[in-house]
Amino acid sequence: MVGFFAVLLGGWVSDRIKMRGPIMLVGCTLAIVGYIMLLASKKASVQYGGTFLIAAGVFPSSPAVMGWLANNLAPHYTRATGIGLQICIANTSAFIATFTYLQQDAPRYVTGHCINVGMLVLSIILSVTIMSYAKWENGKRTRGERDGRLSVGAGGVSGGDEDRNGMLGYRHPEFRYTM
Repeated sequence: MVGFFAVLLGGWVSDRIKMRGPIMLVGCTLAIVGYIMLLASKKASVQYGGTFLIAAGVFPSSPAVMGWLANNLAPHYTRATGIGLQICIANTSAFIATFTYLQQDAPRYVTGHCINVGMLVLSIILSVTIMSYAKWENGKRTRGERDGRLSVGAGGVSGGDEDRNGMLGYRHPEFRYTM
């Protein structure tokens, strides 16, 4: 139930602030705290609380990252390809997890938990990097430093009329990345 309500809250907040990155940062941090509780304590009550923090952190991150990618890709065929590739890569993590949570590591599963903490730290680093790039690129577009793309049009063809400019997608100077 905690994960369910965290997903709803995360979606509502991310739509309200029009940003997906901060939801990722908060979610990953919360999950890291949960994993640390699992790793550092042998008390069942602390570990139980840690699993709730993990669920509250990880569950909202999945829809946030899916929405984040969809917001930052255009036109529709680029978005569809990107989302399909993202789902493909995400599904490979289940395959990898079967080799990180081994029976011989039971009942603490230190190796699996540490790998997950490492992936969450990587997610934080990548989220900060993407948000920084989006801010930098949006600034360049606001200052008009990408307006030259309008004269070239899609596919590098000169004489950018309305049809070709519409095909620029996320490369169009008026497109703004979501952070």
